Amino acid sequence: MSTALCPRCGRLQTVSKNGDQERHAKSLAGFILSAWQGTLLRVRATRDREPLKEFQRMLFNVLLK
Repeated sequence: MSTALCPRCGRLQTVSKNGDQERHAKSLAGFILSAWQGTLLRVRATRDREPLKEFQRMLFNVLLK
């Protein structure tokens, strides 16, 4: 993944080093991007903001904790 698509790869690399060694920064960035795109689709389809809140909770309280 290019750095243009991953401005936070530095943070993700830190998370990867401090956490599970199997998690690689680029894989994690790709997963987060896919999750974000899915979140946007859910918001548009349901016209509800709850998927945004759920995405933020999972991203900051689980993945990037």
